[in-house]
Amino acid sequence: MRMGAKIKVRSGVAIIDGGHPLQGNLVHASDVRAGICLILAGLCAEGTTTIAGVQHIDRGYEDVVGSFRALGANIAAYDSDEESAMDVSRRSSIFLG
Repeated sequence: MRMGAKIKVRSGVAIIDGGHPLQGNLVHASDVRAGICLILAGLCAEGTTTIAGVQHIDRGYEDVVGSFRALGANIAAYDSDEESAMDVSRRSSIFLG
């Protein structure tokens, strides 16, 4: 239940129990589509979300940080000791490392 989302998967179908606010957390982008979804979830979540594995996002989108900043998001990328990551918060802050 990462970020507080209540999701059940049955026979390849995701059932999402909505109405609950998302909470910022450490998450990992397993591919480019998941990475963009995590950015959007992080922007909606309360607190800060750190996204690891952002090399998938970088590979699929040119200047994703700049694109979200152009829309008014406060997003930043950084390199950690192990890999690149991103931080995202409800106040429209995203950190990619």
